[in-house]
Amino acid sequence: MDEAVIQTRLAEVIAFLPDATFVIDTEGKVVLWNRVVEDMTGVKAADMIGKGNYEYAIAFYGERRPILIDLVMLPDKLVERHYDKLLRRGKNFMSVETMLPKIGRYVFGTASLIYDSNGNVVGAIESVRDITDRQRAEQAVLEYQQHLEEMVAARTAEFDLANKELADRNKQMHELNAQMYLTAMTDPLTGLHNRRGMTEALNSEALRSNRSGRAFSLILADIDHFKDFNDHHGHECGDLVLRHVSNVFRGAVREVDQIARWGGEEFLLLVPETGVEGALGLAERLRRAVAESHMLWQREEVKVTVTVGVAEHVGSGNAERTISQADEALYRGKEEGRNRVVAWTNRRPG
Repeated sequence: MDEAVIQTRLAEVIAFLPDATFVIDTEGKVVLWNRVVEDMTGVKAADMIGKGNYEYAIAFYGERRPILIDLVMLPDKLVERHYDKLLRRGKNFMSVETMLPKIGRYVFGTASLIYDSNGNVVGAIESVRDITDRQRAEQAVLEYQQHLEEMVAARTAEFDLANKELADRNKQMHELNAQMYLTAMTDPLTGLHNRRGMTEALNSEALRSNRSGRAFSLILADIDHFKDFNDHHGHECGDLVLRHVSNVFRGAVREVDQIARWGGEEFLLLVPETGVEGALGLAERLRRAVAESHMLWQREEVKVTVTVGVAEHVGSGNAERTISQADEALYRGKEEGRNRVVAWTNRRPG
């Protein structure tokens, strides 16, 4: 396919993306600046197209400087230090969470290289999403993924799949879809499964358990007095507590165990092929590990504990009943004073 046609198609796609999206060429000049980025920054495409010398950075940061889209073109460790939470998803793909001082919004940004049909780098693309409301951001990721899938289907119907150029482009698109799928299944704050990702894992484990007859257990942990961290120290401290607990949990479980941020300050752990006694032992190790850990906030140690409910999945069906049982046990633990592990029984938690 003619490169000019490909460029036109790319421009049409970017124009309708739900995220603020722009593209630069290899000389660092803006070639595409969609409507959403106009709304976000207040800078019109007509005033930005063709501009170089980091002009686009002013719209976001109020100053000329290399930003994420430049890092995928030319990695720079000094520039990377501007980003507290920078993740590399692949050789030619990067993502960050950062505050944009010029517009006063906290965003999730992604950037990747763009190739022509011969495999040569012709520029880079960056998309910026406002994640101040994380629930809205999660929905936007799903919509973006659906849009990409529809775009792949449309291109598949339009072009000859036997053509090598199309095969190469489809490969790139599938990699991006896989990345978007991972993003949709992951909690951006902790890097754990989110509720959607854990639900998929639970359904799979329930089917496996029903076939094999081998039990599995669920551990539901809740950070004690979490509201106090936000009320007394601010939401940044609350976010740090969530990341701290998730890291402690990661270091205490087996490779086969799966962890999710289930909602708010709750964490759900899936413990395959393990009965309630084994799960109780793990739950106690988790509780003790958190209680004995050290977390500093503004040079002062902050005490963090968790209350944990445990339930074993028995019988057929999905895991919803087992989750409710673990939640009942957790609630009993809160009533009994917190910072403890409680197992569910068919009589009552205890």
